[in-house]
Amino acid sequence: MSVSPVTYPKNYTLFSNLDEIDKYNFLPVSCSFQNLGDGELAYQISYSENDYKFFQKIIRSTGPILCRDIKIVELLTSKGIDSKFFGDLVLFDSDYTNRSQIPKKIRNIAFSVQHHPKYNEQAISFLSNLRTLFNEQVKFFVTFHSEPNMVTNYFEKNTSHLYNVEYVNLCGEAEKLDFYNNIDLHVGYRLHGHISFLRRKKPTILMAEDVRAYGFYKTNVLNYGIFDALDSKNPIEKATMFLKEQMNKNFKDYDVIFKEIDALYENVVITSLK
Repeated sequence: MSVSPVTYPKNYTLFSNLDEIDKYNFLPVSCSFQNLGDGELAYQISYSENDYKFFQKIIRSTGPILCRDIKIVELLTSKGIDSKFFGDLVLFDSDYTNRSQIPKKIRNIAFSVQHHPKYNEQAISFLSNLRTLFNEQVKFFVTFHSEPNMVTNYFEKNTSHLYNVEYVNLCGEAEKLDFYNNIDLHVGYRLHGHISFLRRKKPTILMAEDVRAYGFYKTNVLNYGIFDALDSKNPIEKATMFLKEQMNKNFKDYDVIFKEIDALYENVVITSLK
Protein backbone atom coordinates (compact mmCIF):
# COMPACT_ATOMS: atom_id res chain seq x y z
CA MET A 1 0.00 0.00 0.00
CA SER A 2 1.21 3.49 -0.79
CA VAL A 3 1.36 6.19 1.88
CA SER A 4 1.55 8.98 -0.68
CA PRO A 5 -0.98 11.81 -0.18
CA VAL A 6 -4.57 11.01 -1.20
CA THR A 7 -3.69 7.32 -1.41
CA TYR A 8 -7.26 6.75 -0.18
CA PRO A 9 -9.42 6.96 -2.23
CA LYS A 10 -7.19 7.72 -5.25
CA ASN A 11 -4.89 4.68 -5.22
CA TYR A 12 -6.96 2.45 -2.95
CA THR A 13 -10.70 3.03 -3.25
CA LEU A 14 -11.61 0.36 -0.65
CA PHE A 15 -14.97 1.78 0.52
CA SER A 16 -17.05 4.77 -0.48
CA ASN A 17 -17.66 5.18 3.26
CA LEU A 18 -14.30 4.91 5.03
CA ASP A 19 -16.01 3.85 8.28
CA GLU A 20 -16.63 0.46 6.64
CA ILE A 21 -12.94 -0.31 7.15
CA ASP A 22 -13.63 -0.62 10.87
CA LYS A 23 -15.35 -3.96 10.18
CA TYR A 24 -12.05 -5.51 9.03
CA ASN A 25 -8.54 -6.12 10.31
CA PHE A 26 -6.87 -4.17 7.52
CA LEU A 27 -3.11 -4.77 7.81
CA PRO A 28 -1.03 -3.18 5.05
CA VAL A 29 2.60 -4.33 5.10
CA SER A 30 5.75 -3.04 3.42
CA CYS A 31 4.07 0.28 2.67
CA SER A 32 5.64 2.30 -0.13
CA PHE A 33 5.96 5.98 -0.95
CA GLN A 34 5.96 7.42 -4.47
CA ASN A 35 6.51 11.04 -5.34
CA LEU A 36 8.25 13.13 -7.96
CA GLY A 37 11.34 14.98 -6.85
CA ASP A 38 14.92 13.98 -6.18
CA GLY A 39 16.41 13.02 -2.84
CA GLU A 40 15.07 14.80 0.22
CA LEU A 41 12.88 17.09 -1.87
CA ALA A 42 10.58 14.16 -2.64
CA TYR A 43 9.50 14.06 1.01
CA GLN A 44 8.29 17.67 1.16
CA ILE A 45 4.60 16.75 1.18
CA SER A 46 1.48 17.49 3.22
CA TYR A 47 -1.30 15.15 4.27
CA SER A 48 -4.95 16.12 4.25
CA GLU A 49 -7.42 15.62 7.10
CA ASN A 50 -8.79 12.67 5.17
CA ASP A 51 -5.30 11.14 4.92
CA TYR A 52 -4.88 11.36 8.69
CA LYS A 53 -8.29 9.78 9.25
CA PHE A 54 -7.39 6.89 6.95
CA PHE A 55 -4.04 6.20 8.61
CA GLN A 56 -5.42 6.50 12.14
CA LYS A 57 -8.15 3.97 11.42
CA ILE A 58 -5.50 1.46 10.37
CA ILE A 59 -3.33 2.20 13.40
CA ARG A 60 -6.21 1.79 15.86
CA SER A 61 -7.12 -1.54 14.30
CA THR A 62 -3.82 -3.26 13.57
CA GLY A 63 -1.01 -1.08 14.92
CA PRO A 64 1.74 1.08 13.37
CA ILE A 65 1.99 1.53 9.61
CA LEU A 66 4.59 -1.03 8.48
CA CYS A 67 6.96 0.64 6.02
CA ARG A 68 9.38 -0.70 3.41
CA ASP A 69 12.22 1.72 4.24
CA ILE A 70 13.35 4.02 7.02
CA LYS A 71 12.73 7.23 5.06
CA ILE A 72 9.02 6.44 4.97
CA VAL A 73 9.07 5.84 8.73
CA GLU A 74 10.76 9.21 9.23
CA LEU A 75 8.23 10.92 6.97
CA LEU A 76 5.21 9.48 8.78
CA THR A 77 6.73 10.06 12.22
CA SER A 78 7.37 13.71 11.35
CA LYS A 79 3.65 13.99 10.58
CA GLY A 80 2.62 12.39 13.88
CA ILE A 81 1.67 9.05 12.29
CA ASP A 82 2.74 5.91 14.17
CA SER A 83 4.93 3.75 11.93
CA LYS A 84 7.57 1.00 11.99
CA PHE A 85 10.33 -0.23 9.68
CA PHE A 86 9.32 -3.54 8.11
CA GLY A 87 11.36 -3.88 4.91
CA ASP A 88 10.25 -4.72 1.40
CA LEU A 89 8.27 -7.95 1.52
CA VAL A 90 9.88 -9.07 -1.75
CA LEU A 91 13.25 -9.26 0.03
CA PHE A 92 12.20 -12.30 1.99
CA ASP A 93 12.01 -15.87 0.72
CA SER A 94 12.14 -18.78 3.15
CA ASP A 95 13.73 -20.92 0.42
CA TYR A 96 16.84 -18.76 0.76
CA THR A 97 16.91 -18.22 4.53
CA ASN A 98 20.35 -18.82 6.05
CA ARG A 99 21.86 -19.29 2.61
CA SER A 100 24.44 -17.48 0.53
CA GLN A 101 24.72 -17.79 -3.23
CA ILE A 102 27.82 -15.72 -3.74
CA PRO A 103 29.38 -16.99 -6.96
CA LYS A 104 32.88 -18.45 -6.93
CA LYS A 105 33.36 -17.01 -10.39
CA ILE A 106 31.48 -14.31 -12.32
CA ARG A 107 30.27 -15.95 -15.54
CA ASN A 108 27.41 -13.58 -16.32
CA ILE A 109 26.06 -10.21 -15.21
CA ALA A 110 22.63 -8.59 -15.41
CA PHE A 111 22.56 -4.86 -16.09
CA SER A 112 19.10 -3.40 -15.43
CA VAL A 113 18.14 -0.29 -17.41
CA GLN A 114 16.69 2.75 -15.69
CA HIS A 115 13.23 4.36 -15.83
CA HIS A 116 14.31 7.89 -16.52
CA PRO A 117 15.86 9.31 -19.70
CA LYS A 118 17.99 11.76 -17.72
CA TYR A 119 20.27 8.84 -16.86
CA ASN A 120 20.65 7.63 -20.47
CA GLU A 121 24.24 8.75 -21.01
CA GLN A 122 25.32 7.80 -17.52
CA ALA A 123 23.90 4.28 -17.85
CA ILE A 124 25.43 3.75 -21.30
CA SER A 125 28.80 4.87 -19.96
CA PHE A 126 28.44 2.58 -16.96
CA LEU A 127 27.72 -0.51 -19.06
CA SER A 128 30.57 0.35 -21.43
CA ASN A 129 32.97 0.64 -18.48
CA LEU A 130 31.79 -2.69 -17.06
CA ARG A 131 32.27 -4.39 -20.39
CA THR A 132 35.94 -3.36 -20.42
CA LEU A 133 36.36 -4.39 -16.78
CA PHE A 134 35.49 -8.04 -17.43
CA ASN A 135 37.00 -10.43 -19.94
CA GLU A 136 35.12 -11.29 -23.11
CA GLN A 137 33.93 -14.65 -21.78
CA VAL A 138 31.70 -12.90 -19.21
CA LYS A 139 28.20 -12.55 -20.67
CA PHE A 140 26.17 -9.40 -20.07
CA PHE A 141 22.39 -9.53 -20.06
CA VAL A 142 20.80 -6.10 -20.33
CA THR A 143 17.42 -6.41 -18.61
CA PHE A 144 14.40 -4.21 -19.26
CA HIS A 145 11.82 -4.05 -16.47
CA SER A 146 9.50 -1.89 -18.60
CA GLU A 147 7.75 -2.39 -21.88
CA PRO A 148 9.85 -1.13 -24.82
CA ASN A 149 9.93 2.66 -24.77
CA MET A 150 12.14 5.60 -25.72
CA VAL A 151 14.60 4.85 -22.91
CA THR A 152 15.02 1.15 -23.67
CA ASN A 153 15.21 1.75 -27.42
CA TYR A 154 17.84 4.46 -27.00
CA PHE A 155 19.87 2.31 -24.63
CA GLU A 156 19.84 -0.72 -26.93
CA LYS A 157 20.74 1.36 -29.99
CA ASN A 158 23.72 2.92 -28.24
CA THR A 159 25.12 -0.23 -26.65
CA SER A 160 24.52 -2.81 -29.39
CA HIS A 161 28.15 -2.50 -30.49
CA LEU A 162 29.40 -3.93 -27.19
CA TYR A 163 30.73 -7.48 -27.22
CA ASN A 164 28.79 -10.43 -25.78
CA VAL A 165 25.73 -8.44 -24.70
CA GLU A 166 22.17 -9.76 -24.94
CA TYR A 167 18.90 -7.88 -24.27
CA VAL A 168 16.14 -9.46 -22.19
CA ASN A 169 12.66 -8.07 -21.47
CA LEU A 170 11.52 -9.00 -17.96
CA CYS A 171 8.45 -6.76 -17.93
CA GLY A 172 5.21 -8.43 -16.88
CA GLU A 173 4.55 -11.27 -14.46
CA ALA A 174 6.78 -11.61 -11.42
CA GLU A 175 7.77 -15.08 -12.61
CA LYS A 176 9.86 -13.45 -15.33
CA LEU A 177 12.30 -12.41 -12.62
CA ASP A 178 13.17 -16.10 -12.27
CA PHE A 179 15.55 -15.30 -15.10
CA TYR A 180 17.83 -13.98 -12.36
CA ASN A 181 18.11 -17.46 -10.80
CA ASN A 182 21.02 -18.26 -13.09
CA ILE A 183 22.75 -14.86 -13.07
CA ASP A 184 25.77 -14.28 -10.83
CA LEU A 185 25.75 -10.51 -10.31
CA HIS A 186 23.37 -7.59 -10.80
CA VAL A 187 24.46 -4.04 -11.55
CA GLY A 188 22.07 -1.33 -12.66
CA TYR A 189 19.22 1.02 -11.91
CA ARG A 190 16.08 -1.01 -11.28
CA LEU A 191 15.14 -1.42 -7.65
CA HIS A 192 13.44 -4.75 -8.22
CA GLY A 193 16.51 -6.06 -10.01
CA HIS A 194 18.46 -5.16 -6.88
CA ILE A 195 15.85 -6.65 -4.55
CA SER A 196 15.64 -9.82 -6.65
CA PHE A 197 19.33 -10.48 -6.04
CA LEU A 198 19.18 -9.68 -2.33
CA ARG A 199 16.23 -12.07 -2.09
CA ARG A 200 18.33 -14.78 -3.77
CA LYS A 201 21.34 -13.94 -1.57
CA LYS A 202 23.46 -12.82 -4.50
CA PRO A 203 25.63 -9.69 -4.85
CA THR A 204 24.09 -6.59 -6.40
CA ILE A 205 24.93 -2.94 -7.00
CA LEU A 206 22.20 -0.35 -7.48
CA MET A 207 22.23 3.20 -8.80
CA ALA A 208 19.38 4.93 -6.93
CA GLU A 209 17.39 6.78 -9.59
CA ASP A 210 14.14 7.70 -7.79
CA VAL A 211 12.53 8.13 -4.39
CA ARG A 212 11.86 4.39 -3.99
CA ALA A 213 15.53 3.51 -4.44
CA TYR A 214 16.59 6.59 -2.47
CA GLY A 215 14.64 5.22 0.49
CA PHE A 216 16.72 2.04 0.35
CA TYR A 217 19.88 4.12 -0.05
CA LYS A 218 19.09 5.78 3.30
CA THR A 219 18.15 2.56 5.12
CA ASN A 220 20.72 0.58 7.09
CA VAL A 221 20.70 -3.12 6.22
CA LEU A 222 19.29 -2.45 2.76
CA ASN A 223 21.73 0.23 1.56
CA TYR A 224 24.84 -1.85 0.97
CA GLY A 225 26.07 -1.46 -2.60
CA ILE A 226 23.71 1.44 -3.40
CA PHE A 227 24.90 4.72 -4.91
CA ASP A 228 22.99 7.93 -5.54
CA ALA A 229 22.73 8.26 -9.32
CA LEU A 230 22.45 12.04 -8.91
CA ASP A 231 25.67 12.32 -6.91
CA SER A 232 27.69 15.15 -8.46
CA LYS A 233 30.97 13.39 -7.59
CA ASN A 234 30.96 10.74 -10.31
CA PRO A 235 28.71 7.99 -8.94
CA ILE A 236 29.79 5.59 -11.72
CA GLU A 237 33.40 5.81 -10.60
CA LYS A 238 32.35 5.19 -6.99
CA ALA A 239 30.23 2.18 -7.95
CA THR A 240 33.02 0.74 -10.12
CA MET A 241 35.59 1.12 -7.34
CA PHE A 242 33.19 -0.57 -4.93
CA LEU A 243 32.71 -3.45 -7.39
CA LYS A 244 36.46 -3.95 -7.78
CA GLU A 245 36.88 -4.02 -3.99
CA GLN A 246 34.11 -6.57 -3.61
CA MET A 247 35.54 -8.76 -6.35
CA ASN A 248 38.91 -8.74 -4.55
CA LYS A 249 37.08 -9.95 -1.44
CA ASN A 250 35.01 -12.49 -3.39
CA PHE A 251 31.93 -10.50 -2.29
CA LYS A 252 32.24 -11.90 1.23
CA ASP A 253 31.00 -8.65 2.83
CA TYR A 254 27.57 -9.42 1.39
CA ASP A 255 27.22 -12.39 3.75
CA VAL A 256 26.83 -9.89 6.60
CA ILE A 257 23.99 -8.16 4.73
CA PHE A 258 22.28 -11.46 3.97
CA LYS A 259 22.33 -12.37 7.67
CA GLU A 260 20.84 -8.99 8.57
CA ILE A 261 18.03 -9.52 6.06
CA ASP A 262 17.35 -12.94 7.63
CA ALA A 263 17.29 -11.32 11.09
CA LEU A 264 14.84 -8.68 9.84
CA TYR A 265 12.65 -11.47 8.48
CA GLU A 266 12.65 -13.39 11.77
CA ASN A 267 12.47 -10.48 14.23
CA VAL A 268 10.19 -8.03 12.43
CA VAL A 269 8.37 -9.57 9.47
CA ILE A 270 7.30 -12.89 11.01
CA THR A 271 6.64 -11.27 14.39
CA SER A 272 4.48 -8.53 12.85
CA LEU A 273 2.45 -10.96 10.75
CA LYS A 274 1.91 -13.31 13.71
